[in-house]
Amino acid sequence: MRRRVEGRWRYLGLDYKADANVDLTGDAHHLTRSLGPGTVDLVYSSEVMEHLLSPLRFVFEANRVLVRGGLFIARMPTIWPLHAEPWDFWRITSHGWPSLLNAETGFEILDRCEVGQTTVVPLLARADNGRMSMPGSPAPMLTVVVARKLAEVGRDSSGRPEGLAAGDYDHA
Repeated sequence: MRRRVEGRWRYLGLDYKADANVDLTGDAHHLTRSLGPGTVDLVYSSEVMEHLLSPLRFVFEANRVLVRGGLFIARMPTIWPLHAEPWDFWRITSHGWPSLLNAETGFEILDRCEVGQTTVVPLLARADNGRMSMPGSPAPMLTVVVARKLAEVGRDSSGRPEGLAAGDYDHA
């Protein structure tokens, strides 16, 4: 990312351990320990959130360091093999982003999309020691979201925002 924005934006790379591409060493769950409140125009996370113990806490921290109107852009796997184990915890669909980025977390989603396509055909064990397969359906590999900070959020007030998912749940 640094190569893409150098010269146009000031880029600060944050990671939990020092590296040549790391400007700040810190924990994404505690961004305000490394960055002051309201000091960042954009928080970009690419295939990081699946490794965080609490993606929601990261969203609240991003809210704290972003200026009002600042952007939060993130990519996260939907379907992807386990990696960087044991630090691989989460996957998210395009329908899941509103559970993290909403009025209660101080954001509005401007856009979200799915990237790549794969087909998953799991083999399920049966009680008779045989195997059965589930029909394969195309699935996105990653989801991407762009959200804007609308408001300061002082504490975790998350819950189930009104209108998050409309309609009935399909149990099939």
